[in-house]
Amino acid sequence: MHTLWYTVLTRPRAILATTAGLLLFGGFSAARLPVEYLPRIEVPAVRIVTEHAGIGAAEVEQLLTTPVENALASVSGVNRIESVSMHGTSLVTVRFSWGANINRAVVEVREQLDAVLPLLPRGARSPLVFRDDLSLRPVAVLAAVPNESSDHTPDTALIETTRAVEHDLAAEIRRLPGIGRVDVHGAVRPELRVSVDPESAAAAGLGMPRIATAIAEAVVDLPVGWLRNGDKEYPLRVQSGVNSAADLQALRIEGTRLGAIASVEAGVEDRTTFFRSATADAVGLVVYPRPELGALAAAASLREELPRLADEFHHTFALELVEDNAEPVRRALRDLFVALAVGIGAAAGVLFGLQRSPAPALVCAAVIPVTLCLTAGVLFLAGVTLNLVSLAGVAIGIGMVLDNAIVVVDRLQSGQTPQIGASVQALSECAVSTFGGTATTILVFFPIALVPGPVGAVFGELALTVSILLALSYVVSLTFVPAALVSARELTQRRTQAARLTPRWVNFEQRYRCVLHTVIRRRRIAPAVMLLIAGGAAFLLGTREQTLFARAGEHDYLLELQFPRDLHLSAMREHAADAAREIASLTGVTVRHLSAGVDRPRVTDRLSAGGRDRLVTMALTVTPTGSARLGGNVRAGLRHVPFRNYRLAPAENPIETLLGGRSANTLLVRAENRAALQTAVSTLASALGELSATDAAAAGLHPLTEPAYALVPDFAALQRAGAAPRTLLTTLRHAVRGAVVAHLQDRGGELPIRVTLPEALRTPDEALRTLRVQAADERLVPLRAVAQLHRRRSPVALQRVDRRPAQTLTVEAASQPAAGNTEAWNAIDRLRLDSAQVEPTERGALRETKREMIWVFSLALMLLYMLLAAQLDSFLLPLLVLAVVPCYAFGGLAALAATSTPLSISSLLGLLVLLGTAVNGAILLSVGYRRGQSHRVNETVYASVVDESARRSRPAFAAFATTVTALAPLTLGPFAANVLIRDTTVPLVGGLVIGTEATLLLFPSLYLLFFPGTPAP
Repeated sequence: MHTLWYTVLTRPRAILATTAGLLLFGGFSAARLPVEYLPRIEVPAVRIVTEHAGIGAAEVEQLLTTPVENALASVSGVNRIESVSMHGTSLVTVRFSWGANINRAVVEVREQLDAVLPLLPRGARSPLVFRDDLSLRPVAVLAAVPNESSDHTPDTALIETTRAVEHDLAAEIRRLPGIGRVDVHGAVRPELRVSVDPESAAAAGLGMPRIATAIAEAVVDLPVGWLRNGDKEYPLRVQSGVNSAADLQALRIEGTRLGAIASVEAGVEDRTTFFRSATADAVGLVVYPRPELGALAAAASLREELPRLADEFHHTFALELVEDNAEPVRRALRDLFVALAVGIGAAAGVLFGLQRSPAPALVCAAVIPVTLCLTAGVLFLAGVTLNLVSLAGVAIGIGMVLDNAIVVVDRLQSGQTPQIGASVQALSECAVSTFGGTATTILVFFPIALVPGPVGAVFGELALTVSILLALSYVVSLTFVPAALVSARELTQRRTQAARLTPRWVNFEQRYRCVLHTVIRRRRIAPAVMLLIAGGAAFLLGTREQTLFARAGEHDYLLELQFPRDLHLSAMREHAADAAREIASLTGVTVRHLSAGVDRPRVTDRLSAGGRDRLVTMALTVTPTGSARLGGNVRAGLRHVPFRNYRLAPAENPIETLLGGRSANTLLVRAENRAALQTAVSTLASALGELSATDAAAAGLHPLTEPAYALVPDFAALQRAGAAPRTLLTTLRHAVRGAVVAHLQDRGGELPIRVTLPEALRTPDEALRTLRVQAADERLVPLRAVAQLHRRRSPVALQRVDRRPAQTLTVEAASQPAAGNTEAWNAIDRLRLDSAQVEPTERGALRETKREMIWVFSLALMLLYMLLAAQLDSFLLPLLVLAVVPCYAFGGLAALAATSTPLSISSLLGLLVLLGTAVNGAILLSVGYRRGQSHRVNETVYASVVDESARRSRPAFAAFATTVTALAPLTLGPFAANVLIRDTTVPLVGGLVIGTEATLLLFPSLYLLFFPGTPAP
């Protein structure tokens, strides 16, 4: 290695030129790094959707869900099976163990589904398989608000807006760079509605199925082939000549004009979804990015073209950006870059104050941008995106980048003579002493990548980023720093060490020696002090508030309103608009947009429905002022809205969702059967309802049953009347839902023709009274003569977990619905349910995450001990080095308590970083003590320890000062908006403040207690 250091010191311009070339590559790579919200994580989950039109949730569970679950249970690597059975649709989610080969798992799932397909009932569609992609989040939500006009009704304006959005705007947005998929919500589509009068149709001897068949046969516009005339061919198309509502009214069915038995008028399709901006009904566009380019690139291209698109369509609608999901990434980047600039400037200022000349300070400060640029190049080659997790890794590592450079500068400047040989020897010693600190810090992150769960998947990139940053800082400090100092002539124009020390340093060393002498003379109390600190750390750890993922002061909230199943969508839309106006009037609360329902033709909407077609989701932005009494204020604002249940909670963070915490106030109840489940749900609801801190404990947002009607055919009466059961079903389908029987060409599109009953006759009682079923002999039999109508309760969405019935409960706390409350959870823990299993969703995820983090800490400690034992050639000395870890932990936990920061996955990562940085100072002191005793034969161990501690205190204090200074802007002030970064750096800064003092004062005493050597004078 001496040859390498000799080359660095004798050919500095070559080293600097090489560094400049690498910087160019790093800058080019940084500009091309894709920017995402989350790392690209392969979620080990597969969703299976099986559909069968017209059957209820109970039949779906029995006929579709259960066979699919039984077939998938034998797939290897399955960790959990969850399912939701709803009207006509079965959704089964298979979650595999982390680390499983998801591509092979999908193949095996498809094979099992092919085997179960013959067992499914006739009419069931083939199961569809979807991969679960959590990283594919919308980049923006747009609202197309129709222009107000006296010439248009609200429905007409929405129809025109929908046509322009679907045919033109969505296509233009898809063509923008970086944009992948565009989903349209709240679309209103036109149709021709043929409303049949049952009495008039019965007088003409026509049933609804026959009318529908006649219209389908009469409205024809189809190509049938080619006509040949000699050597030429001409296309042939059959057209019936029915091109408008007037043509349909004139259509004759068995001698009766359609207009005489039905009204034909323009209308809209039965809406199953709606979208509303903060002020008016609108058509929503949810924009997704292309994964390979990143969310920030997609958001930038969309924002750039948004004014042009708004101007292009301003005659039809106003285009509004109601949600920009790339803003957190953009804000995190902006705050990080500003904080880094402030931190670099502050660290440079500290170095200027500690060094005798500006050149070493400038060289050390330059290490940060050089290391960052090289790290960007390595991340680009490794295929890592720039996301909130990797940015957190940069923020964590940036404070430790200068540590090695400061040690190298101090060691090179402490030589008495400027000879190259002495500098080479100094670099060799620095390479050994700084390697231990760098290796131990990197080593604590290694177990994160080994955690077989979401913690390893989510934070693996953080560990990789920190490791790359620290490894490169080690290389840069041993190559770029000495080469830059040689170029600045710092190593060839040196004075003696006494002349080089500024009065500030001389005063610092004198005071430190006095304090150290006092502490060492009473060194037997050092173990007691460290035990007391360790006890304080344990106390703080046990008393800190625990949460899975902490949140910032300003929240994005979701307010979900569950309306009764029997409430029509139009009435629900009016009530939701009233609720939005009330909520928007609250102080500190802004309504961004609201939406409800599912678009039935879209498989992706049906996939995520889960019984949510009567659920209104309202997106809110709540400032700290508005969050003070948010729960009570929202409840007061909703007092006139006839909702069935509501849920108010912060918008789920994707990291939190991946870790398993769906909501802080939800419970999952499982039982062996539905009866036991219902009993457990009722018991829990009653127990929680008696608590003063709990406002409501209901069956969540997926009620077990809701009112419904059941038509029971009398098959004997059907047989006597000569009517087939299939004819009865067809008649009911046409009457209740209506049936699209044909299409007309309309403005370049197809206008559906729907045959149905008039709106006033579509109630159950009126339909039963007026409908007639066509018999085989053409007679029309009254429906009430062959069937009976019953009102009963029917399940809407049935949930199962691991093939057992399950139900989600929602607990609302009186003060803050999103936070849950301790009284409720304690009551749940005390409640004994023999027939059911209760699992708080976030608390279960938090316990699992804590187990994984404990495993990480334990493995990191063992690896640290083995590395220190190998480096220090001792089994006892590494234990003394690790004894300073509780001091750093106490400082970190005290900082969390002082800033009211909960103990979350972010703060645990900060404590994990402390585990690596805590031993750096102790390693430097231990290496110095060993080297000092070998070089100073005539000195006592006492004197050697004091001298080496004083000499090593300069770089230790400088590293501490620069690290804390560089991290301070990320911890405090306006740059601490990113919770993941802030909650990670808070314990890091606090731990360094307490731990550095303990290392410099208590560790020398411990060393002398266990390695006394010659008695002190």
